[in-house]
Amino acid sequence: MPPNCETPSSSKTVPMTTREKANHIKQLQDEALRNLPPNTLYIVLYIRSDPPEPNNFHWGFYYHGEHVGGWKYHMRNLGDGWIADHGMSSGVFKSTFLCVLIQIADIPSGKRDQLDQIMRSRDGDVNSSILSLE
Repeated sequence: MPPNCETPSSSKTVPMTTREKANHIKQLQDEALRNLPPNTLYIVLYIRSDPPEPNNFHWGFYYHGEHVGGWKYHMRNLGDGWIADHGMSSGVFKSTFLCVLIQIADIPSGKRDQLDQIMRSRDGDVNSSILSLE
């Protein structure tokens, strides 16, 4: 039941309290996370603001491990530059601005370290000047 629905109480319906809605959303998020296939790679897309602005998104990668949780890989803009922001994630669905999660690959469990190395391989280049060919 979506969190904006009402719950039945006897013969009439009673709106869910804020706490009940929050608990219901958490249960749905936990269930969705448990149902993700293990060892899968996703592109994640987030809106940047609420209400959303047209064509204003942030994206990254999420690798779902064999257990609940996984690793996020994305870059963050800090003023004039970018920084790598990679790390463990216990709940990709917990972001309020998550818009889309698209599975793009199955990664064998023995290849997770290689995936991590590939995902981090260009971190040192994110703020490098672009060289022009003359």
